Amino acid sequence: MPDHLNTVFYGVSDTQTFYRGIQMALGASISGQVFTGDNLFTFGKSLGFLADRQFMSIFNAQATETAEQATVWRAHTLCWAARRALPLDGDFVECGSYRGTSARILVEALAFEKTGKRFSMFDVFDDVGQIDQHDYPALKGGIHDFVRSRFAD
Repeated sequence: MPDHLNTVFYGVSDTQTFYRGIQMALGASISGQVFTGDNLFTFGKSLGFLADRQFMSIFNAQATETAEQATVWRAHTLCWAARRALPLDGDFVECGSYRGTSARILVEALAFEKTGKRFSMFDVFDDVGQIDQHDYPALKGGIHDFVRSRFAD
């Protein structure tokens, strides 16, 4: 199975030095599969989820931006945790939904419409002038309508 290498890392001020460091680590005698992206760098771990055709098909259809594509490990972990939570009482809530990508992946991967549970999403969905930690370009134009249409079905 191939390694998964993505260069999306948040909060890195000197990207050149950072990526040189990753390349040096990869050039060392690292055995096993390598995953980089979404502020995660790991090696020698199973990347079997990348061979899950159903999950990867859903993920690739929904994660259309580079930053979203870097979150494949996170999205798979989210689906794994949600599957384990399905038998428990209660519904699902996502706080900080942004474009709704992870929620849409989860809804499809779990065939959520068949679970009998509710799924609620919360976010500002528009830049209210208080978001300065990261650059969320979709907030600048408002994304509420985009997210609503993403879940129209």
